[in-house]
Amino acid sequence: MRAFFRLLVVVIVASGVTGCTSISYYAQSVQGHLRIMTARQDVGKLIEDPSTPKALRARMASASAIR
Repeated sequence: MRAFFRLLVVVIVASGVTGCTSISYYAQSVQGHLRIMTARQDVGKLIEDPSTPKALRARMASASAIR
């Protein structure tokens, strides 16, 4: 019984140590996603904006029509 508890503690500690690397991965992933979401712009406004390149406006208009 004592060996079982030792094994259980080792498994819990080992899973916790390997989990730390995935926590940093997920934190970085969420940070990147939030950065993208806060930088987004309205496609309609970009299509109407004269400073948007003509080719890009055409592609965005096509994508909006398809959508």
